[in-house]
Amino acid sequence: MISDASNLVYASVASVCEISSKSSIGKLQVDGDLFSIIDEDFERLTMSFEDAKFVETLPQIHKDPFDRMLVAQAVNHKLKIITRDSRLFEYKVGVVKA
Repeated sequence: MISDASNLVYASVASVCEISSKSSIGKLQVDGDLFSIIDEDFERLTMSFEDAKFVETLPQIHKDPFDRMLVAQAVNHKLKIITRDSRLFEYKVGVVKA
């Protein structure tokens, strides 16, 4: 789905924040300039106040705040999440298994 040029693919600010956080504490190795690649290949999905507020209405299925932000954005913007995290399938949002 991501490599299909006919699909509009977004990269969430929540994902960029999680990548940055994990990279800064050594939990994730980022090869090259990942952020330049994201900027070149994906549309930016910023976090609105409405997205942030929606997080509090979500059931406590997932404890990771970044994943909860992604769910809120997907619901509010009518998008699908591509993930390997099976817990996200429990939310009422479009999820595609990676």
